[in-house]
Amino acid sequence: DDALLRAVRKRLLAAGACPGDQMKQLARTVGSTASAPAEVVPSPLSRKPTVGDLVKRALSSTVAEFLTNEPGVRVGTDPEAVHKARVAVRTLRSHLRTFGHLLDGDPPHWESLRTLADELGEVRDREVLLELLRGQTEKLSEAERKIGGEVLKRLDGEIETSRQGLARFMDSPGYAGPLSSLVGLATP
Repeated sequence: DDALLRAVRKRLLAAGACPGDQMKQLARTVGSTASAPAEVVPSPLSRKPTVGDLVKRALSSTVAEFLTNEPGVRVGTDPEAVHKARVAVRTLRSHLRTFGHLLDGDPPHWESLRTLADELGEVRDREVLLELLRGQTEKLSEAERKIGGEVLKRLDGEIETSRQGLARFMDSPGYAGPLSSLVGLATP
């Protein structure tokens, strides 16, 4: 049971246990791609870049930032990975709105990017709320902390449900196809 495992993990960490090596966990999760070179590497700009160079650099930097954080989002142990991935998707959507008219055709997979942003937002908003409430719960009386603990437990469950929804989307063709297109846009 995931809830039981989370509860045990929290108690172990509170008692001084150290989390395992996240790189090993990441390697197990994403396989051999964990040590592969990055798919998208923003190239340096020349002394006199063209508009196309600037657009390519903006897109490649943002796609690279997202791809850097995608494994952490999938593993689900680092809230910062979700935050950084969400920021990258927001920035990417902004770039596509701004530069879309300079690209051949319509910006790719607009609806999929919106769905990804929404799914990341569902997880991130709850994670932020959980941290805020944890801090506030510590200031309560013992009786109030017990009630606060129940609220935190419920919110933990909501985060897990949101993470599962995000994982389902990231495992779907509605994610893989658009991601491949974005990598194509961001590479020479």
